[in-house]
Amino acid sequence: MAPFLLNHSVLLNNWIAARENATQTVRSLDQAQPAQIEFFHDQVARSKITIQRWTTSHPVQLKKLDALQTDVALLDAYLRDNALTAPRPWDALYRWAEAELSLEGQEWIASLILEPYGGRVDHFAEDMAADNTATFRIAGAMQIKDLRQLLKSIYAWAIETDWSAPENRAWAWYVSEEKLEPRLGERFEELIEDYDQPLAPGRDAARLYHALTHWPDDAQASEFLLRHSEHRHVLRRAQIVNRAPYAEIRDNTISDQVLPIDMLRCKLSFFGATQFDPRSDRWVRICMYGIAPLPKDLTPENADFWIYPQASGPSGETRT
Repeated sequence: MAPFLLNHSVLLNNWIAARENATQTVRSLDQAQPAQIEFFHDQVARSKITIQRWTTSHPVQLKKLDALQTDVALLDAYLRDNALTAPRPWDALYRWAEAELSLEGQEWIASLILEPYGGRVDHFAEDMAADNTATFRIAGAMQIKDLRQLLKSIYAWAIETDWSAPENRAWAWYVSEEKLEPRLGERFEELIEDYDQPLAPGRDAARLYHALTHWPDDAQASEFLLRHSEHRHVLRRAQIVNRAPYAEIRDNTISDQVLPIDMLRCKLSFFGATQFDPRSDRWVRICMYGIAPLPKDLTPENADFWIYPQASGPSGETRT
């Protein structure tokens, strides 16, 4: 699943753009109405139940869950002191979360502030599909000077990376012979170097940038590619990212620090996955439809928000 995001850059852009546009729409609201504030508090209370039920044995995720529990207490204190009635309350809450909460907590808040405003943000989902036809064609007339500037603006971190260092290219992506699926292997421990897939855009962008060193500024990209077709895939990618700002994973996908489960989690979260439980650094267990009502039990009241468990009733039982 991780290579899916690398191989579908326009789709990734559209997914993230929809989320960012929705978040910005809510953050830009000048006021929150009492009904929306009450609804937000209700979703906070219900989402806490999910957090309490979230278990894992993975040491990395355990630390994140510990931090998230601290975030819950911090949010409770914030909401006691802030009634969300000041101007631009959602933006203030978002900025506070950025400054005070862990990454898990920040994403928790970013998701929850959308819930009271389905009527304002749901339409962004209509733009999440992607047609790669328009972006696949390479703009061969682009001048080398513009291509250099484009690479520096998108891949500055990669150009500055020492790609000869083993730790910066420790992993290699390849396709398994048995299942024909993408796999991640240790470059210097396994005989997979010859099967390396083009799933390290940072490394490839740096190679392209250095290959342009002696080319004149007014030469065209098409001239360069006629002589160096091995750079075609990353040149196309850079031009795509120039038009789709969220299309690139701006990190080293073959570093010894890379955790493919982070990319898996990104993709799966858009499908509605919750309670991520990494089983290693390469695969993750998730929960989907864990407390979903049966079709016969769906009602207008529970159809949109069943993913959050109901808070405890008068007798103390938890309703789901």
